[in-house]
Amino acid sequence: MSPKILSDIWTSIRTWITDWYKDDVLQELVEKQAKEQRKPINQALLTAHARAPEDYGKGLPEKPTDEELFNSFMFSGVDYRGQAQHAMETMGYGAGVTIAVDLAKMFIPPGVSAFLTASVSGNFSAKRASHRFLFVSNQGTQSEFAFLGQVGNLQGSSAPPPRQQVAPQVQTWHPVVMSCMLGKWTNMKGGLGVTVGVKVDSTSLTNISIGDAESFGFGVNLTGSVSGNLDGTWVFATDPTPVHMERSHEKMRPWFINHLHSTTSAQQEKFERGLDRLDLDVNPRCYLTWWIHSKEASAGLSGGVSAIAATHAGTFNDQTIGPGASFQLSAKLPSVKWTAKTSSYRLNLPCPSPAIVQSQETMILYKQVGGQLFGLSMELELGCAVVKPNPANSGSTNIVTIQDPQTTFIPKMTQMVDASPKAFSNYYDSTEHGGKGKTKITETVAPPDLELIKKGDFKATLTSKSLKMTFLEDKFKKLEKTWEYINSMSYETAIVYWSNRVLLEGSGFVVGQSLTLPSLIKYFVNCQQCHTLFRTDIPELRDVKEFVKNFIKEIIPPEENVMPTLQNWIASTDTGDWRRSIKAVDAAVEAYWKHMNSDPWKMPANWWPGILEDQAEQKCKPAEGESPADRARRVCGMLIELSLAEAQARDKLITGMLAGINKWIASKGGEAGAGNNKRFPGVASLRVKCLYERERLDRFASSLDVCKEYIESRNLEVGLAGSLHVSVANLRTFLRDKGMEGAVKDIVNLTKVDKGQVPGAFLIEASFKLSSDNLAALSRMPTMYDQAAHDLKTGFTQLIKKKLEGNFDNSLQYISIRYRNTDTKAANRSFKLGVNVGAAQFGFSVDRVRNAGTEGNFMVSTIWFGPYAGANRGGGWPEKTVPMPVILS
Repeated sequence: MSPKILSDIWTSIRTWITDWYKDDVLQELVEKQAKEQRKPINQALLTAHARAPEDYGKGLPEKPTDEELFNSFMFSGVDYRGQAQHAMETMGYGAGVTIAVDLAKMFIPPGVSAFLTASVSGNFSAKRASHRFLFVSNQGTQSEFAFLGQVGNLQGSSAPPPRQQVAPQVQTWHPVVMSCMLGKWTNMKGGLGVTVGVKVDSTSLTNISIGDAESFGFGVNLTGSVSGNLDGTWVFATDPTPVHMERSHEKMRPWFINHLHSTTSAQQEKFERGLDRLDLDVNPRCYLTWWIHSKEASAGLSGGVSAIAATHAGTFNDQTIGPGASFQLSAKLPSVKWTAKTSSYRLNLPCPSPAIVQSQETMILYKQVGGQLFGLSMELELGCAVVKPNPANSGSTNIVTIQDPQTTFIPKMTQMVDASPKAFSNYYDSTEHGGKGKTKITETVAPPDLELIKKGDFKATLTSKSLKMTFLEDKFKKLEKTWEYINSMSYETAIVYWSNRVLLEGSGFVVGQSLTLPSLIKYFVNCQQCHTLFRTDIPELRDVKEFVKNFIKEIIPPEENVMPTLQNWIASTDTGDWRRSIKAVDAAVEAYWKHMNSDPWKMPANWWPGILEDQAEQKCKPAEGESPADRARRVCGMLIELSLAEAQARDKLITGMLAGINKWIASKGGEAGAGNNKRFPGVASLRVKCLYERERLDRFASSLDVCKEYIESRNLEVGLAGSLHVSVANLRTFLRDKGMEGAVKDIVNLTKVDKGQVPGAFLIEASFKLSSDNLAALSRMPTMYDQAAHDLKTGFTQLIKKKLEGNFDNSLQYISIRYRNTDTKAANRSFKLGVNVGAAQFGFSVDRVRNAGTEGNFMVSTIWFGPYAGANRGGGWPEKTVPMPVILS
């Protein structure tokens, strides 16, 4: 490597390490959002900025205006009380270490370790960064606090006198609070993994070359792995000088633009002066503490069989080459992955009244469980093979590999120059270092993969390396069964207003749960389907069960069954073309009667509905703590499952019968030729009966699907109501609201137009307001406040929840649904170094942390209960209620 290249690499590394805070990552993110939101206002503007409409945006100025930046940040607005918008920026550094030890190499003899793999790995990293939290929130009007007048200061009567006593003053109420909190972000992560496997590789065996003409290799492997990780992050930020202002873009925009950049020296000096005036390290009226920890565990098996073969056609560049082929059969064996993330944070915000603080304490739990049961894939590859001696076996065994033809026949690859500013070797700024980097990066120019054909179960793809063919792809996919991911988020939060050791009106408890858009759509669709079947959106369970039982009587078995006639015809046709043509019918009938002759089907036909119901009762054993209503839904759901299984067995029979009938008709030259056969009238009659029976089965199965979704919807209601601490009746009132249903339909339509802007999950939450008695009782509890009354103690969410237990319905004020709109940008980089020491591998990394994100919550629908129900007609947000919590993710 030339000295010039070494100099370029050293310069780039030096710049990468020292230039931690070169750019404002938050500003980059907001600018990206602003550019994405640019849309033409009218044709004249479009023509002025672009030569062609399809080029709109390319002719616009590259730098977004202040108005565009502010609008892109405030995408969810602050129109109602509790609505908030925030952004975060984290910039810093860290380091990590990894270790992997090959246990097989250390403890297993060489002759055995060739067939066994056993390793253990671990990792640990620590990162430290500065954190900035920009926050904007609507706190409503002052009506609920007007009675307070002049109140004591936050320090409380028992607090030591501050450096400068400031008398509280009545202040004009400005509903929007804006804060730039500064602080630290700390992350630590560690993990451990174990892998054990068995392998057989032909290169570890004797020479299996066939003379000088061919070579062959194969491999078999089975590997199991278990791993776990723990990740923890701590965030602390405070703002000594938050501001309040009117909900006016003209007043709010200058503040945001001023704080959009990474903290300037002037802002830092203002921050330090503000804390000095408080005579405290943190402003108790305005701060964020956030603790996030996640746990992850996974376990799985994988296996495969591979084979490779080559014919020696000659030598080139000291390599024996020729046409070759490889085959690989991979098995995806059972695996499971579990992830749980807990996020707990405390957010204190000042109110315009001098001594009133709004405190929010939240705990969020994210859960995700998923995995795979079984899967197969098969692949055949034809290309240029290279055969060379295995140096580990002194040339006694040949190694066969499929090589890229370009690397085989073109010894000197094309040299390319990467001038991209994002490339590692050219990360330094061109104006500071004399122009674009000249470091040469060696790479091969290769054409993209080309899919030649994909038809049925076969796919062929041409790559620069080979011709790759996948056989029976779709059929193998049918063997794959993936466990459905359980992905949910739930949260509990308390929001309290307090002053001078007194909790104020508007305090309360909010609980929320994530709900997917497909679940909501399925719920509304099932209501429409039930209306068609039962003449009501949500029928009673007993009516659904009776409907299923009556359908069973009608369809299983039908009064005019095709089975007796078919059996007689089969018995009387031991020879001839009919017998040869109905082998499919024979197999179908045999399978069906084998099914029907097994327990519990050895009963008269009119007993069948009772048998299915009895089976459902036996399969659904009573569970501890289960209510009669819950078990009734389970039994009905099992009855529907058994009925669907029986319908599938009957459908399989009829499909086999129709296959034999159609085959016989085709062997006679179709309808015209078969019409001259003496058997045709009977065969045609049987076909008509089969088609009629299949139509009945289709109608039966469709109705059962509706009933099955009805059970799922009722289970959804019960589970969701339990999570939200509300009654099913109140939840149903919310879900069946016309405004709610219309909003979901609008979101579905928006999804079709702009998939990137609509999430798949929503937050549904219920709010409960504390009564005057509860406020007074909690205010007197010593566990609520610290000794000096600077702040509330942590854990008040659980104290409030206990006060509300058994009285949730009477305290319910609203059920609401909203969704988060988030955007993130990560510009992290790592410099890694690996070292091998015997059977161990050590890795070291230096990390650069540069992350930013913006987040806000859009309101979809809110239904008010109790004394606030009148707000449903006006569409407003009543004062003196608990605001919606701020969700940080």
